[in-house]
Amino acid sequence: MPDLSTEIDHKPRDVLVHPFHSPAVANDLIATARALVHPRGKGIYATDETPDAIAAVLHGAAGGTGKPKLETDEEAKEKRRQWREAAYNAISSGEYYISGVILYSETLLSFQLGPLLTSKGIIVGVRANGELRPLPNYRDEFIVQGLDGLFEQLQAARIAGARFSKWRVPIACTSVERGLPSEAALDAHAETLAQYASVSQQAGLVPIVEPDVEFAEDADLARSAWVHEQAIARIYERCRIHGVLLEGAFESKCFCIL
Repeated sequence: MPDLSTEIDHKPRDVLVHPFHSPAVANDLIATARALVHPRGKGIYATDETPDAIAAVLHGAAGGTGKPKLETDEEAKEKRRQWREAAYNAISSGEYYISGVILYSETLLSFQLGPLLTSKGIIVGVRANGELRPLPNYRDEFIVQGLDGLFEQLQAARIAGARFSKWRVPIACTSVERGLPSEAALDAHAETLAQYASVSQQAGLVPIVEPDVEFAEDADLARSAWVHEQAIARIYERCRIHGVLLEGAFESKCFCIL
């Protein structure tokens, strides 16, 4: 992890701090957020693929076709560990372009590879969101699971070395005629992201909220811009209601400080 004492001063700041954010916690969140984007030109490297996604990558890289060969859970897990470790070892110490790396929970908690990145001056993050499930009564739209038990999960991640987290929600985007996203989906995603961000900060991790507007359908640029505006406006409003410290949070895709 970067030496924040040399890059960022820790003097108390005149920030809008909610009662459950002590000045020490608030300034720690702000310092981490600033270190992730300082100096300009650095970015965050996401390596939070699921085990199934990694298995598909490794199978393809080995030139495999059809179904992968059978292997035990432990064999598959060891392959994932070796692949992750090799990727992180390829990062140079003091890497100029990478400020933080997002890990899958298995990589952080089971493989315990966070210290490897920290030793290279890289801030460790963790994927917080769970899997998708259909949004009731709304075809082709989904909500993201994972809020249950999230505080304890992120506490464990912080103990393992994480200092930020990320939660992604997919937002369908179609033409006005096709009608996606629905008002229900936009509201559900904004509420979920705000709850996540609040819990993440309570656990001492800088949250990255990621409203991922999908462009695979028939929306034009104007429609896409409108959907982005609607999503971001609702997220800000719900974050305000949930007391999120905006100076210690991020909004992706562009990693603009909230």
